[in-house]
Order: sequence, then C-alpha cells, then structure tokens
Amino acid sequence: MKNNAEFKAIFMKSIEEGTQQLLQYPWDDREAYKQWLAQTYFFVRHTTRILCVVGGRIPPTDRVSFDGISHHLKEEKNHDILLVNDLKELGHTPEEFKPYTYTSLLVQNQYYWAQNHHPSSHLGYAVFLEGIACFGGPKIAPRVKDLYGKKASTFIHTHAIVDQDHFPDNMKMLENTPPEAREAILGNLEQAQKLYCEILNEMRSMTKKSKAA
Repeated sequence: MKNNAEFKAIFMKSIEEGTQQLLQYPWDDREAYKQWLAQTYFFVRHTTRILCVVGGRIPPTDRVSFDGISHHLKEEKNHDILLVNDLKELGHTPEEFKPYTYTSLLVQNQYYWAQNHHPSSHLGYAVFLEGIACFGGPKIAPRVKDLYGKKASTFIHTHAIVDQDHFPDNMKMLENTPPEAREAILGNLEQAQKLYCEILNEMRSMTKKSKAA
C-alpha cells in the first residue's frame, strides 16, 4: 500500500509526461486543432454520464464522496457544448468527424472502471486530464486564442484558465481515498495516460494524411 506522498508522486509523474505530449501538439495547425476539438468532444460528452454511474455506486453512508461527485457533475455540465461551439466557429460540426479507436476505448474504459471497480477509480482518469489542463493549458490557451479567436477557443480557455481550482480539489480527494481503492485508481491512471497520448499521436497522423491528400 502506497502512502499519500508516493501516491501523489505517481500522479505527478504521469501528469508531467502527459503535459509534455500536450505541449508538443501542433496547435498552430488549423487541421490539428479541429481534430483535437472533435476527439475531445467525443469523450467529454460522456463526462457527466460517467459521473452519474460513479455517484450511483457510492454508498449512502459516504456523503463526502457523493457530495464531491455531485459538485463535479455540476461543474462539468454542458462542457461538450463549448466544443460544439468552437468547431462551429471554425465552420465545422462534430458530425463531420468520427471518434478514433483510442477515443472510443478511452470512453468505454471509464464505464468499465466505474461499473466494475471501486467508484473512486474514476479519479485516475479525471485527475490526469485535470492535471494536464492545469499545467499545460495556460501555455496553450493564449496561443489558440490568438490563432483562432476567442469564440473558437472557449473550451480550452475554460479548462486552462477558469477551472484552475479543479486540479488541487481533485488532489485533495485523492488523499482521502481508501487504501483498497488505490490500486484501481492507479490502474485507471496508467490506462488513461496511455490512451490519451495515443489519441494525440493519431491526431497528428490524421493531420499529416489530410495535408498529403
């Protein structure tokens, strides 16, 4: 069983690696940005639904965890609409794109963890994404706004600038997770990092193919 310091260190290493991948993404390429918006939409539209599954599995006696999920649910409501609007501003709709295999796996994996393991296992995925948004987002958001305009960068602005408190809040939740949940949390963290980075790689590849066509 890992203590809090070891537990948090694993997360920070994973988040640092994911942040570097995010920063290296070709944000100045319009096609790459469109791909990022679309693939992000395909998994973000499931966020509130996954949180509902997680909340439903928290025992009635654990009011603190349930209240945390309820608060997170309210915070994440309609964030997928921001992505739809950003794409619309660029002249596109989500229907013009298809989720990549790794995008679908990322979503399906979250339902699996939520339904078959400790409900806190969801934190492996949530804290990773909030972490890379917290550390990478402030460097990316101004670039995207300058390149594509304020109306085409609402999602990344919200997560990189407005929602900076989400990551420290989630780290506090991690510290309060029971020992029996931590193996599942770390398992989800490892898989979420791997799948998300594969999505970034595939988006780069699709952008190159689009330009070569």
